[in-house]
Amino acid sequence: AIFAPFIPLMYLGEEFNNPYHASSDGAALYYNPIDWNAISKNRAFYEDVKAMIRILRTHSDLFGRFTDRLIDTNICKIESNAAITAYARYAGNKAAIIVPNKSYYATDIKLKISLGDLGLSGYSSYIITDAENGDVIASGDASEVSSVTVNVAKMDQSVLIIEAK
Repeated sequence: AIFAPFIPLMYLGEEFNNPYHASSDGAALYYNPIDWNAISKNRAFYEDVKAMIRILRTHSDLFGRFTDRLIDTNICKIESNAAITAYARYAGNKAAIIVPNKSYYATDIKLKISLGDLGLSGYSSYIITDAENGDVIASGDASEVSSVTVNVAKMDQSVLIIEAK
C-alpha cells in the first residue's frame, strides 16, 4: 500500500513491525505502546520499509501525484500469474510496476505489460530495472519488454522501473 496513489502513513511503529501488546484494560490498538527494542528484532522489515521510502523519493514523479478523484490516478493493473494483482504507476516516459508475492516461497512471476496502458507505446526502446538494486531485468523494443519474469522473494514485493526512450 505504500506505493498506492494516496498519502502513505505509518502508525505506531509499523515501519519496524512494532509488536501488538494487548492491554488488560481493553485499550484499542492506537494505545499500543511502541517497543523501541523491536527495531533490532525486526531489522529486515525495517530495512525493507527504508528501501520502499527510498524508491518513493527517487521516483517522486511517479509516486508523488495525488488527485482528488480516484478515477484521475496514474495507476493500472498489470496482468500476471501472481495471487495478488500486480499494478503500475506511470507518468511521462516512465512507469513503476509493483509485483507482490504473498506466497511463503520465492516465486517466479510472469508479467504481461501493456505499454499502451502505461502511456509508453510508440517509443523505440525500453529498459526495465529493479528499483531497489538497479539491475537490468529486460531491455529492447516493445516486443522484448512486454513479457518479463521476475523472481520475488517470499512475502515480499518487487518494484520494477520501465523507462521509454
